[in-house]
Amino acid sequence: FDTTPDASQLYNVVLQGFGYSMKDAVCDIQDNSVDAGAKNITVVFEQAAGQQNKETGGAYVEMIWVIDDGCGMNKERLQKSFIFSTKVPHAEGSLGHFGAGGSAASFSIAEDKYVLTKEANSQLLVGTLSINSFNESGSFKDTGMMRAANDTEKVFFMKELGIKESNFAGCHGTIVGLTKINKNLNTTA
Repeated sequence: FDTTPDASQLYNVVLQGFGYSMKDAVCDIQDNSVDAGAKNITVVFEQAAGQQNKETGGAYVEMIWVIDDGCGMNKERLQKSFIFSTKVPHAEGSLGHFGAGGSAASFSIAEDKYVLTKEANSQLLVGTLSINSFNESGSFKDTGMMRAANDTEKVFFMKELGIKESNFAGCHGTIVGLTKINKNLNTTA
């Protein structure tokens, strides 16, 4: 018999109820950067214009970017980075162990995950997944998307990582973007 979980239920109910704080979720994503050998990690919280929390007075977080200069990912690894609980080999001493942290963290605090990633001397890839993409049957099939980056994404990647065009071929790194942040976290910036 098949024990595949209902994708919509897993992402919309189970992960949202994990109890991740914004801080813990971002730290889990940063752990992946550390494991990728990043020497520089930047976290950017973008505020939602005009949407203030009445209790704190701060603006709600609209988008989170985690930017690193780690080794980047190839197509296979990028796809696996979107799968909740996957078998990914972890080096001895790495912070990750279970193949669930990045996905669990991302989707416990946000509805959409967008990744730009590049290994040295490889093409810049884009991966996306929205928890709203699961079909009515609850299937995981064909819900994520992967493609080569366009010129606008390449410029954004180079800008955020401080890379010049002349150094692009040999550069590496990853940018994880989270949007539609769970407002129930009441996190403001």
